[in-house]
Parts: sequence; structure tokens; C-alpha cells
Amino acid sequence: MQRRWKELVELCFGPGDTSEPWCVIENVKFSNFRGKLEWYDTERRNWIDVEGLKYKDGRTIHLANHGGKLVHLRKEPGTTWSLVPGERRRRRADESPVPLKRRKYLHQRIQCELIKLEKRMGSSGLEIWGTIVWSKAVLSFPNSYEFLSCIITL
Repeated sequence: MQRRWKELVELCFGPGDTSEPWCVIENVKFSNFRGKLEWYDTERRNWIDVEGLKYKDGRTIHLANHGGKLVHLRKEPGTTWSLVPGERRRRRADESPVPLKRRKYLHQRIQCELIKLEKRMGSSGLEIWGTIVWSKAVLSFPNSYEFLSCIITL
């Protein structure tokens, strides 16, 4: 009996940890398990990347359905950086220590994006493409703060 429930849950919602932010739009589950926006294909039983979107850094905080479009709220490090003093690295035993440059982010920001989704038939089956319709940094805060939750009102 336990196996049947597992198969039913995987068929409807996909395998994996559902503690990551997710939402359903037109019977398709969207999530961000591996740093990329993905959707679950119930026929192939696999997570597939949403095409057309590129992300460098950041972590998804919340996903929401807004009239068939996807609201993607994510935390990303700010662009301000400084060198970490006093750290050194040795290249080889016969070389002298070399200063190590590291980025230290001083603040973070919350980016909100409205993404239009489009289903297309590709060579390997159904594909979902995303186009960012609107994007804006909605909050900036010191790196020492931890963002815990949010409420979205549009």
C-alpha cells in the first residue's frame, strides 16, 4: 500500500523534497531544486529546466501563480564586495605565499520577477519556455540579516 501512495504522489507532484518553494500553474508543478527554475513532466516523470531563463546566483524564496504567469521571488547577493584581509594561499612548496582575493558580499537583495510561460513542442517532447516580463529589486538589506518569510501582494 505504501508504494502505491508514493507512485501517486510522484505522478501528481514529482519526486523529491517538497520543502523547496513550488507552485502549480495549469496543472504543471514548478520548483527550483538545483538553482534553476524547473517543471515536472508527469509523462516522463522527470524535472525539466524552464528554457530561456538564465540565473547566476541566488536562492528562490517564493513562487506564486499570478493569472497564469509565474511570480519568482529570489534572494541574490549584492554587487558590493571587498577583499578579505590577512588570508594567503601557497601555490607550491617552493613559492612564496600569494594574497588570496575573495568577494565578501556586504548586502543582499530580493529580486521579484514576473515570468510569462509558454508551452512548445520540441524534439524531445513538451518544453516550457519562460520570458521575464517584469523584474525589479524590491528590497536590499545587510548581509548579516537572514530573510525568513514573505507575503506577496500584487
